[in-house]
Amino acid sequence: MNLLLQNIREQFRSNEAVCGQVISLFQLISNKTRFRIVCLLVEGEFSVQEIADTVETCKLSNISQQLKTLALAGVVEKRREQQRVLYRIADERVRNLIVFLRKQFIENGTNL
Repeated sequence: MNLLLQNIREQFRSNEAVCGQVISLFQLISNKTRFRIVCLLVEGEFSVQEIADTVETCKLSNISQQLKTLALAGVVEKRREQQRVLYRIADERVRNLIVFLRKQFIENGTNL
């Protein structure tokens, strides 16, 4: 095995936990509704009703469930503003990933 491949193998071994986290993130956002929610939240903070009205793919209760899943994974966080609960991206790496994907697919003419 050449030196390059040995170095890569060592990187794989030392980054096993990171690899698992990345795979978990991709599995999490592979759901169309969750992906659209995350794409929307890159733009700012929104209530469940605003998210449901924008995503338009399912009922309010399903949006709430998807937000709960994203929150438990640490992807989104919520805060209360008077009577409203607002959601936003919690992890800047997720925001950067979505911005990158937009540039690759939307701005380059390939719609998601």
